Amino acid sequence: MKPRSKNFFFLMASQLGLVVACGSDTMDPPPPPSPVEETAVNAIASITVSDDSDRGNASDVTITFGHAAPDETGVKEYWVAILPAVEAAGVLPSDANSLPGDRFFVVGRGGAPDGVNPPEGLRDGLGDAIVDGVEYRVLVLSVPDSTAGTLSALSAPSPSITLGPAEAAVAGTPLIDDADNLQNGRDVTVSFDVPVGAITVGEYRIVLLKEAAAPLFAAEDLGSLAPSSSLGLAVGPASFSVTLDATTTDSDGDPIAEGIAYKAVVVSVPDGVFASLPSVSSVSNTVTLGANNIVRTLVASIGASGGVAVDSAGDIFVSDYGTAAPSPNGTQVFRVTPTGTVSEFANGLSGASGNEIDAAGNFYQSNIASGVVTRFGVDGSRTDVATGLTSPTGLGFDSSGNLLINQCGGATLRLDPAGQTIGTISSPAFNCPNGIAVDESDNVYICSFNNGSLIKAAPDGTTSTLASIPGGVCGHLVYDGNGSLYVAAYSAQQIYRISVGTGITTLIAGTGTRGQRDGSAVNAELSLPNGLALSPDGTRLYFNDSVSTTGTTVKPNSLKYVELVSKN
Repeated sequence: MKPRSKNFFFLMASQLGLVVACGSDTMDPPPPPSPVEETAVNAIASITVSDDSDRGNASDVTITFGHAAPDETGVKEYWVAILPAVEAAGVLPSDANSLPGDRFFVVGRGGAPDGVNPPEGLRDGLGDAIVDGVEYRVLVLSVPDSTAGTLSALSAPSPSITLGPAEAAVAGTPLIDDADNLQNGRDVTVSFDVPVGAITVGEYRIVLLKEAAAPLFAAEDLGSLAPSSSLGLAVGPASFSVTLDATTTDSDGDPIAEGIAYKAVVVSVPDGVFASLPSVSSVSNTVTLGANNIVRTLVASIGASGGVAVDSAGDIFVSDYGTAAPSPNGTQVFRVTPTGTVSEFANGLSGASGNEIDAAGNFYQSNIASGVVTRFGVDGSRTDVATGLTSPTGLGFDSSGNLLINQCGGATLRLDPAGQTIGTISSPAFNCPNGIAVDESDNVYICSFNNGSLIKAAPDGTTSTLASIPGGVCGHLVYDGNGSLYVAAYSAQQIYRISVGTGITTLIAGTGTRGQRDGSAVNAELSLPNGLALSPDGTRLYFNDSVSTTGTTVKPNSLKYVELVSKN
């Protein structure tokens, strides 16, 4: 065989990656292999720490961090250690790698973005117990998996933290209200939200203070109060709205009385595990107790969204217009006693809207969907007294017994007792006339649902604008026989009193915020109030509103009343 040339060996050596000395018949030995370069996994970018409990050990600390940045490639887990702040800056990865097992704890891949608490028995990096009063910092070691050529990586130290006694979480600022007229602690309601971190609270204590004393009150003062000077509440609900006891006294130990300005605070009593110090809320609003109009619920839920009327015996009649404004499909009328007993009075109606009772006690009901007004006689008879109407709504009677019928789609009709139309009332301001009332001089007051204009029609037929209802949507009206109208401001979530002589408008009930909250009338929350009627003695103003506090669905409803004590 022909011998291989030197060029052949050189070519083969080159293909094998060997180094060959040119001009030599022999091959030089290969150089030693290069060492594999080791690289570290990624480190944690940032750590936050907080002192969130009061056990006096490592579990007081909440440590929060995300995964290694920018990614966790090669990371198996994280070792978390707490060190005295003066020692943390000089720690190397090799130091962290050699910590005994009682000086670090393990967190899996992904880190602790929602926070993690060390075990109670964890010791610091020097082997000492973790205690209150020492400044600490936290380090996190990214530990590699078994992949060859990877090293651990150590985070920068966290911000420092000094553990110490923790306060119970601070309750939300309370809101107080004069919600009754009993001249004792039962007049006062207190509402507040529980705090974030409520786990630190063992109970809440409400303290009522005279206005001048409120800014001086500290949480530690709770221990010096008489037992009757605070009301305790067990933890649990997300918010509270409570009435004080009749025997509750103020912080001075004095009985709670009318004519005195009060404020309230809420003391968060620590649970003894997560906190050991009490905290006190911000000071509430000021309330001076006195005789106030009060909103009370008579029937919490009733399917009756239309008009309200009251007979001479004091029974309340509540009609069911329907589920929502575009769907007047209600068919019933309910009778409710002054104590809240409900029974069905009538059915088979078609969008039962406005109603009224004549001097003889006969009950009249408009049917907005069918264009009919139906009379239910005291003798048990049922008669359609008017038909072919254009969406009839509110009803009223003048001093001659003539029936007045509002039509949402037309003029207001006047019918004599025989059912004959003897006149009409119209105004360019009409836009779905709804509420109607008549005073002792036979002036007629009509309020439009779609624009809130309150029109006064004199007996001679002349009309004028008496007032504009806030919110621009008017429910029903009632006249009190003493120069004032009460008006349901449907979309404003309020009830107003209007002087028929001057048009001056006074708020009677409702903050303007849609809701369901009884209490002092001006601080109550209403939801789409509609029907209105006065009790025979004029001390109760009945109204219905929606149980729902959102949307356009108006059923079910609640039947409430304003206890009229004050004319202010």
